[in-house]
Amino acid sequence: MTAAVSPEDALVVRPLPATTRIVIADRNAITRVGIRSILERNAGMAVVAEATTYDSVLEAINEHGPDILIFDLDLGDDTTRGLKICGEIVDHYSKTKILILAETLSELIIIEALRCGASGFLCKGDLRADELSTGVKAIQEGDTVLGRGVGSL
Repeated sequence: MTAAVSPEDALVVRPLPATTRIVIADRNAITRVGIRSILERNAGMAVVAEATTYDSVLEAINEHGPDILIFDLDLGDDTTRGLKICGEIVDHYSKTKILILAETLSELIIIEALRCGASGFLCKGDLRADELSTGVKAIQEGDTVLGRGVGSL
């Protein structure tokens, strides 16, 4: 004899596992929440951790092994340290791709970030939600992403 399935059990829908696991590193809580909200609207994307300091970025990468790190290099007003960490992540966690989000565009910082192994660079000030999602998908597929204004520097 088989057990009857209740209507509640019949309607259970399990979400598909995330195919793109993301860590967000930004010291601004509103920015992190906004990025999470935008990305998690996309099937297969999941934010697995958030970081607010350089040390917590490395801890999150070590613990979660994400596919993508969305990284504001200025977590402690020391872009040089952010660039160094970017290089360390590329060297030690080669499967994690890095998308830099910056407040302003600086030709020197963009060049150094790409030289350190970042896969993309977007400016927060003129970034649209669809551009962020498209950028993450493109980086996951192996492309390099440069936002509006980056090419004109």
